[in-house]
Amino acid sequence: MEAKPKVFGHLLKEVVRANLCAGCAACVVSCDPGVLAFENEPKIKGKCTSCGTCYSVCPQTPTEKNLLELPEGAQTDPSVGSFLEALSVRSLDEEVLKRCQDGGAVSTLLLSLLEEGYLDGALLMGVGEEPWRPRAMVARTREEVLSAAGTKYTRGPLFLPLREAVEKLSLQKVAVVGVPCQVRAVRKMQRGDLPYPKLGERIRLVVGLFCMESFHHEKLRDFLRERLGVSFEEVAKFDIKKGKFICRLRDGQSKEIEVKALHECVNPSCTLCTDFTSELADLSAGAVGSPLGRSTVLVRTARGREALEILRRSGKAEIKPLAEFKPGLEGVKKVAGAKRTGADKEREKRKAEGKPLPP
Repeated sequence: MEAKPKVFGHLLKEVVRANLCAGCAACVVSCDPGVLAFENEPKIKGKCTSCGTCYSVCPQTPTEKNLLELPEGAQTDPSVGSFLEALSVRSLDEEVLKRCQDGGAVSTLLLSLLEEGYLDGALLMGVGEEPWRPRAMVARTREEVLSAAGTKYTRGPLFLPLREAVEKLSLQKVAVVGVPCQVRAVRKMQRGDLPYPKLGERIRLVVGLFCMESFHHEKLRDFLRERLGVSFEEVAKFDIKKGKFICRLRDGQSKEIEVKALHECVNPSCTLCTDFTSELADLSAGAVGSPLGRSTVLVRTARGREALEILRRSGKAEIKPLAEFKPGLEGVKKVAGAKRTGADKEREKRKAEGKPLPP
C-alpha cells in the first residue's frame, strides 16, 4: 500500500516549529491559492487538500529523488560540487558596476539574456519601502534588474511573486536568482517526490549565489544600531570582505565589525546548511576566489553554459579562467569547506539534543 504524502501539518512540526524554515515561501506558491499565506513564516488560512506538495517542495525536507544534474565532462569536488568551468567575470557596463556587488556578473548576465529573448523575466530579491527589508520581485526591464543589484544579507520570501509571474504575466522563461536553500526548492519543484511543474517548468535558468549565512532582519538592524551606531537608513551598501561585515554609508564613510560578532543575528537554519556555492544551480556566482571588482562564476550544467555563451557573445563582460587569479578555486574550496565543517558540528550538536535536522 502506497504511503500517504506528508502534508502541511508535518511541515509545521518538522520544519516551521523546529526553527528550520528557510523563509523562501516555496510551499505557499505551490499550494492551491488561498490555502497558505506567508506572514514571516508559512501559515494555513484555508482548507488543506492533503496533496503534500508544500512538504515536497520545501528545501528543508528529505527527498528520494536525485536533484543533481551531472552533465558529461563535469568535474566534481566534495567542497563545491560539480562544474564544467570555473571563471572570473567583470561587467563592462558602467551603470552595472556602480550599483552591483563585486563584478556585476549576475546583473550583466540577466540583462544580456533578457535582451536576447532567452528570458522574459527574472525572480530576484529587491528592497521594499522599509530600508533594507528584502522584497521579492519579478524583473523584466533593465531598471528593474538594476534596482535589485547588490546583496541584502537578510532573507525574504523569494518565491511569492512566482505564481503571478506565471499566471497573470504569462511568463514562459524565468530565471531564479537565489541562495542555496532557494535553489534546492527550485529543483524540488522540478524534480522532487511531488514536483510542481506548473511553476517549475517555467523556470529556465537557476543562478545560485555563494552564501555563508543570512541574518535576521530585525536582529541585524538592532545590532548595527547598538554596536556601530548605524541605522539602516544611513546604509548605501553592505559588504563582507576578509571576515569583516562592512556598512558603506551614504555620506561616504564606512563602518565595520567582525562577521563572527554577528553570530546571534544568523538565521538558525543557516547554521545547519552545508552548501556554500549553490551546488544545484545552473550557474553559481560569488566574490570568493576572484580579486576585488570581479565575480567568480561556476558553470555547472549545459543550460548554464548556454546562458554564459550568450553573455560572452554580447561583449558586455570580461570573462577569464578563474585559474588566472588568486586565490582562485582553492579559495572557494577553503571557504566552502569551512562552512561544511561548521554545519557538521552544529548538526552533531543538534542530533545529540534530539532535535530534528534538515536533509
